[in-house]
Amino acid sequence: MFFSWLARWTKDQLFVKQPRLRALITKLVYGSGVREITIFGTGLTIDTCLENGYLRAFRRTHSSSLWREESSTLCALFAILRPGDLFVDVGANIGLFACTLSRLPGVECLALEANPDTFQRLKINADRHGVEACHAALSDRDNVVLEFVSGAVSHVFAAASGRNRYHYGQGIQLSTRALDSLIKGTRPVVLKIDVEGHEPQVIQGARRLLEAGIIQAVLLDSSPETQLAAAQLVEHGFTLLNPTTFLPSSPEDAVILALSSARHELLTSRITFCRDAPAIRG
Repeated sequence: MFFSWLARWTKDQLFVKQPRLRALITKLVYGSGVREITIFGTGLTIDTCLENGYLRAFRRTHSSSLWREESSTLCALFAILRPGDLFVDVGANIGLFACTLSRLPGVECLALEANPDTFQRLKINADRHGVEACHAALSDRDNVVLEFVSGAVSHVFAAASGRNRYHYGQGIQLSTRALDSLIKGTRPVVLKIDVEGHEPQVIQGARRLLEAGIIQAVLLDSSPETQLAAAQLVEHGFTLLNPTTFLPSSPEDAVILALSSARHELLTSRITFCRDAPAIRG
């Protein structure tokens, strides 16, 4: 603790509070010039010396899939969730999305995770943040026994039908649930589905919710079946967008945001308002 404090104090006194020295060293290490970076999915123009903190943040986030991909996805969910919504995280892992989004006023969060080991940590995190957690393996119907396989890390846990080179060893058998029987009531639902290729089956298991107009938005995370799952949602009248830009989705998009007509209209009106609003004058 003392040596950590001493290192921070030394850096502050001998570097941060020495602006000429700091500018010289920064220019020598990072150069000086204009370049393009992306943070939170937003393209920015910076000077590598004068906005050096953003450059360093960009390099760190670019090397991490969590910050490079998930941060902009979270921003999209913050933009489309409304008070009264139920956010359902299918394949929640330890609950990053549900626990983060639980801060939104009036939004309830339900986190679903199939991996029994990962669920133990999800339950701890969910209880800490007031999120409901459920140990459930989602598919197209209830009470079907499926085999699931694991890998070196928890987020590759998947149905055995999606086994690939990231998986190893013997699987475990779990009884499935369908969203149609799991979610009760009529409040609007926003889904995030990240189930390593089992997305089409999860959507098939939500047919009642889709036909009743209860599901208002679905975020499909990257998987081999993302495009197939997106096509299913188009059949139910959803519009497909790139969650980073909110522009129409393309076949190359790994992550897709599908919106009902009502939620798409709401998002469009909000974007139009922000674009056309007069500048605030000091």
